[in-house]
This record gives sequence, C-alpha cells and structure tokens, in this order.
Amino acid sequence: MRQHATRSLRILAIAPTGFFADYGCHVRIRGQMGALAARGHHIRIVTYPSGRDVDELTTLRPPFWPRGRTMPVGSSRRKLLLDAWLAALLPVAARRFPAGRPDIIHAYLHEGALLGALVSRAWRVPLVFDYQGSLSEEMLDHRFLSASSPLLPSLRRLERWINRQPQAILASSAQATRQLIDGSKVSPQRVSTLPDNVDPAQFRPRAEWPAEQLAALRHRLDLPTGRPLLVYLGLLAPYQGTELLLQAMQRLARRDPAPHCLIMGFPDVDHY
Repeated sequence: MRQHATRSLRILAIAPTGFFADYGCHVRIRGQMGALAARGHHIRIVTYPSGRDVDELTTLRPPFWPRGRTMPVGSSRRKLLLDAWLAALLPVAARRFPAGRPDIIHAYLHEGALLGALVSRAWRVPLVFDYQGSLSEEMLDHRFLSASSPLLPSLRRLERWINRQPQAILASSAQATRQLIDGSKVSPQRVSTLPDNVDPAQFRPRAEWPAEQLAALRHRLDLPTGRPLLVYLGLLAPYQGTELLLQAMQRLARRDPAPHCLIMGFPDVDHY
C-alpha cells in the first residue's frame, strides 16, 4: 500500500555507480529511494550509464557509453569522466521536477557528495550524504593508490572537507559514525546511524516457512537435504575477504555433517 507523505518532497539522488546491480550500495540506494517514493516523494536518480531500472524509480543516465563495455567496480580512472558527465546531467535532472529544482539533494559515495556539495550551494537546497566508509581507505583496498603515494594526504584532506559539507549524514554503521565524528570532526548532531536492514517483503525468516515448502524449495533448487546450508551473496574480490570466506568454508567442510556452501556473486567468478 502506498503511504503518502504530509508534504511531498522533490529529491534528487546522485549515485555515481551503475545503479542498479545486485550488490552493496545499490541495494541500499534501492531500499532508501523506494521507501521514499512509496511515501509519496518525487525521486530522480542521476547515475552511470550501466545498470537497470527497478521499482519504477526514475533514473537519468549519461548516454555516452560504448555498448557492451563493462562498468568499473570500485576506484577507477574511467569514473572521473563518468562523474563529469553526471555533473553536466544534474541541471537537466533538476529541470524535470515540477518546480524546476529539487527540495533535497541525496548523495551517495564521496564522488556524489562532492557534486552534491557544489550544486546544493548553487541551488540553496540542503544536502544529505549517505556515508558508507572512507574514500581513501577504499582506494587503498582497491590498490588504486599505495600507502606511500604523495597524493594520499591531499586526498584525505579532500575527503574530510567533503564529509563536513552536508547538512545531514546517514552513516551505514556505528563504526562509520565514529569515523565521521572522530576522524573528520563532523558535528555529532549532523550524523545519524542508519544500518543496512533486510526487507521482509523480499526475504522471509526460515522459521516462517512450513517444513514441506522448505523441502520443495530445496528440491527445486537442487540443494541437498539433511545438511546445513551456508549462503554468501555479494561481491567476489580480495578486498571483500573472499579468500578468508573460502578458507572458513574449507574448515567447516570437515564437520559432520558437512554444510553445503552456496556462493553467489561477481566479478572474478572464474578466478574463484
């Protein structure tokens, strides 16, 4: 059932990623924007050219991207060009609102927050930043930069500056909240912890399933019975700890009964 807001807001979301794909921050973006749309708010999502449209959310994408070319995951020099295209697309997205401008800018990732900080000042509208972790640490994890890079101190200063621009920040964990307050000296009044949650409309706890339905589902998916089932769904990459996950599953495989391990994700499927 659609829930109507007391006042319908025009929300321009900046998502410098190939929304939507089945992983990570995309699920968070979909959940937040879908919930806001269900409450009667008007949503426009400016995002990269790849990805697919979901939940009747309005997306605007730069048209200039070669067909069949994959979108980089994580830090990439190609994203600098894509972010420039997003910046050029923001005024176009704003003009598509009934009043020609948004009420709120909701930015994802630091690249989105940087773009959002610039246009929020120009348009005099508040900026909300969905913070999911440190930009500089991500670049180190992806080996986009090394710890000895002369660019790292400047990048960290830029990151701290970006973190202090929004009027409100939604942090994805208590650790992320501490990073903002202790590391970037963001006022605690500006930060709210908003952890990821499971949508009960999409996922049901096992205890709610009748035994015969569970058995039929396992049979349909060709999953063995009488053994515990361990499931991982997400990105497959060293910085995500995939090697550690596989090592842990190898140790669990020595138990009796051995669990059946189901790993689903991308990229690097052939590697793993």
